[in-house]
Amino acid sequence: MTTEAAIPEETPAAAEEPMPPADQEPPAEATETIRSAARALQELLAREPTAWRDIAEIFKEHLQQPLTADTANTLFNSMSIYAGDEETSDLVLGVLTRSVNDQEIRELFEGGLDDKTRSWVRALLASHGARLREAWVIGGENPNSWRSVNRSVLLDPGTGDWQLGFEIVTYSGERLKLEETPTTLLLLASAILDTLNRLPEEVAPEALAPDRRDEFMEIMLEFVRHFVPASLWEEGDEVETDEEGVEPPL
Repeated sequence: MTTEAAIPEETPAAAEEPMPPADQEPPAEATETIRSAARALQELLAREPTAWRDIAEIFKEHLQQPLTADTANTLFNSMSIYAGDEETSDLVLGVLTRSVNDQEIRELFEGGLDDKTRSWVRALLASHGARLREAWVIGGENPNSWRSVNRSVLLDPGTGDWQLGFEIVTYSGERLKLEETPTTLLLLASAILDTLNRLPEEVAPEALAPDRRDEFMEIMLEFVRHFVPASLWEEGDEVETDEEGVEPPL
């Protein structure tokens, strides 16, 4: 029997790109593209009397399923078939997707719509916008790359052994769940670092995002403080510090 001691939050591979400043106007070319998308949507809705319902059903069909690296592509293909014009469907869907997290684009797009269409678009994005954006992000990633990591720390009260759960979720939706001891999980971490160390020295410093590298260094310092017994440090030795006054781990 095991009891759960702690479950840290899910770790994402990368954060969503930040929204542009509120006072940043879209460039002239982008502005015309957004207006063209609004005109194309109005024309489609005027041409197809049932398009209001049909497009909502297409969104629902694709976005209520588990999202994978293929979701955005299949949604775009379905919309292309429905619209009968790939350029129109890609234009409208592309602007709708960007408008989810960009108020400037959304307001410019809605400005080219009549009242009925504007209300319909808002309802559509309120229902499916977050999933649409997520499908777009996933579709631009390597499906075999990790998207998030779920972690758990369990203690078996009978044996006193710790069991560490480590589940990797890829952009394709596949899951790999590991159940390790502290030592075997450390061996996995060592293997990952050994793989990174095989990058050529001349490219290694530029290969990592600086913020991710700095975050890793902080975790490494905490790891050493947490796991290295004080008895392993030589008594009487002065500990050097870096420019910021942080003690190096070794």
